[in-house]
Amino acid sequence: MVTGKLPPAPAGVADLKFGEFFRTPVGPRGLEPTARLQALQGRTVRVVGFMVHREQPVPGRFILTAMPLRMSEDEDGLADDLPPQALFVQLQQAGDAPPAFVPGLLALTGTLELGAQDEPDGRVSNVRLLLDAPSSAALAAAAATTLSVQ
Repeated sequence: MVTGKLPPAPAGVADLKFGEFFRTPVGPRGLEPTARLQALQGRTVRVVGFMVHREQPVPGRFILTAMPLRMSEDEDGLADDLPPQALFVQLQQAGDAPPAFVPGLLALTGTLELGAQDEPDGRVSNVRLLLDAPSSAALAAAAATTLSVQ
């Protein structure tokens, strides 16, 4: 969880902002990835955002957005408020348990992956982050702290 000022990214890690995902304004060809996003494909990046609170979490995966968001899959299905700049995050060695929701701002580091991919929940992701081991461990620790406080 991010508290206070974010330190500079470590050497070899590029900071990526949600506003750098797609070109604006959206043109007749629809959403187009920015040159920066494409240049970071396969590289280690750090993204800061909020974990989407889901009614139906997916084992080993969650969604990160620029603003706090709650999805009501039971009521809305795929017709929800998920922005196009959603980042689909995959945890390392996640097992069968869905990740526990962690409120607040998160700084995550991992390998950026681009391109349309079917997700286990029926969605199609275009931008994914394969979380590195330290971020996966920190997320698990933050979830454990959150669960013990609730």
